[in-house]
Amino acid sequence: MCDSKLWLCFHFSVDISEIEQKHSENLHSKALNEVVTVRHPDDRNEGEIETFYNLSQALKKTFKIVHDFKESHIFRYCWERAARNLLGGHDDLTEEEDVDTLNLDDMLEGVYEPCYREFCQLYSRLKSGELLFAEVDILFRDFTNNYEELKRDFRDMCEQYHQDGGEWIDERAQQIQQYHELYLAVDSAKVIDKVKESLCLSGDFTVLRLLLSFRDESQSFQEEKLSCMSPELINAKKLLQSITEPRRRCLEELTLRRDFVNWVRESLQDITELKVFVDLASISAGENDMDVDRVACFHDAVLGYSSLLYELKQESGFEAFMACLNKLWKALESDRSLPPKLCDSARYLEWLKTIKESHGSVELSSISLATTINSKGIYIIRTPVEGQKVSLETVLFLTISESHGGQEELRCYSLEELKELMNKLMLMSGKVEQGAEVEKFSEILAKGLFCPFSVMQRSFHF
Repeated sequence: MCDSKLWLCFHFSVDISEIEQKHSENLHSKALNEVVTVRHPDDRNEGEIETFYNLSQALKKTFKIVHDFKESHIFRYCWERAARNLLGGHDDLTEEEDVDTLNLDDMLEGVYEPCYREFCQLYSRLKSGELLFAEVDILFRDFTNNYEELKRDFRDMCEQYHQDGGEWIDERAQQIQQYHELYLAVDSAKVIDKVKESLCLSGDFTVLRLLLSFRDESQSFQEEKLSCMSPELINAKKLLQSITEPRRRCLEELTLRRDFVNWVRESLQDITELKVFVDLASISAGENDMDVDRVACFHDAVLGYSSLLYELKQESGFEAFMACLNKLWKALESDRSLPPKLCDSARYLEWLKTIKESHGSVELSSISLATTINSKGIYIIRTPVEGQKVSLETVLFLTISESHGGQEELRCYSLEELKELMNKLMLMSGKVEQGAEVEKFSEILAKGLFCPFSVMQRSFHF
């Protein structure tokens, strides 16, 4: 106990000469009634027991609590704050010049009581998660990478509350650790925010905004509570930590090629149109090695970044964005040259625009539709609607599943529409070499026309 009393006085001068004098005496030579009040068995237990030090109950309680928490980092922090306040904010609390000596009662009222009051408040707010990040910065900066020691400090706090089993300790220690590690994810959050702006995404990026406010060290983030370190934020931090330097450069390249990205998304609506455009560009390139390389570079770059360019909707949020990034990482793993290819393709944007203009939007959309029909179209033969004359036009049609705004819809094409598409493709074949997809569409349609004709002959005596 006396060791605790001496520790109490470490930060300022307190007159404990009387206690020290008694502490130095040899109690072995004294009788029991000289050291403590002795009561006979028949006496009523009334009044306080006086001990050798003649301390008040308040001081006894004070010294016990100080003794119990003398190793507590948080208690020491509160004690020093109270001492600074008492001494007018002196920076060096060990400097005793020009500081009046306190008696024990002054110490009790001026230091211990505000110290213990703040200690209890911190305990309550720490347990509930109401502690602010600004306070976490001050209180727990010394525990970075030493979180087992932090848990021990929390368990010491619980000792004064017998009903507290410390169930909150692991969660709070993890939240503080994750908070300390947030800076590791900040650079990635900054890049993702730029990509979000480049792609004009308007979904829920609340978690990202919170991380960015940490980057800015803004007052608003410092005033957030520890409990806001939610599982979602922790998970986001872990995901962003996994973005290595090569991955970050991959994303940064996308933000630097905004004009190119916008042109691709506006001119080529999906992967099918991309492949058709590449086929047409390859035809235009002919045997020119430089142009052939440009087309191949463009194809690899856009296909590699396709998860971000085509799978994200305007209303996509952070969760959908991170899911698309996983596909981008796989593409980057397969082709480490993806960012340079995107850069090179962006340099040839005007050339790509010229290729598209030379073929025209009708040509591109017609071949794209033919390609989609080849891969997903279903030809159906059915009995004509009552009252309709039996003919190829009334028994044959095609269905295809199309995506609109994230919704799958079934689109029907009549024989007349299919013939119109075929005519467009035939006109184009005179202009450029006919591609494999056009040949395939023509072949399948011809078989489709022959099949219902045979069926009609047998079923309707056509």
